[in-house]
Amino acid sequence: MTGRHGVDVPAAAFDVSRSAELIFRNEPNDAVTIEYSAPIEFEVDGAPAVRYTAKASKLAREFDCDPIAASFDIVATQGYSNATVAVFMIVSYEQLDGSLSRDTIDQIVATLRRT
Repeated sequence: MTGRHGVDVPAAAFDVSRSAELIFRNEPNDAVTIEYSAPIEFEVDGAPAVRYTAKASKLAREFDCDPIAASFDIVATQGYSNATVAVFMIVSYEQLDGSLSRDTIDQIVATLRRT
């Protein structure tokens, strides 16, 4: 989780979702393919929220056990303390023992509440 100031919820979600480029790429022009979802608007306890999913494939592998694909889910909503926008992130490397399924990621997002 992180916070953002000076931007609205949709802009924060969009900006942080583009961090997938930094997370999954080793070099600017490598073979990694990143696909971004359209924004999904919903509410967290009555507050507006926006979700993006970035799916990365063709990840560089140093070892046979390294993943070849991953996802990066971002949810931004109104901030609750020190920031105007709260941003939640879930990274899941696919095809590894213990990887989070899409259903589990959706369940995690569904549990977000104001405290």
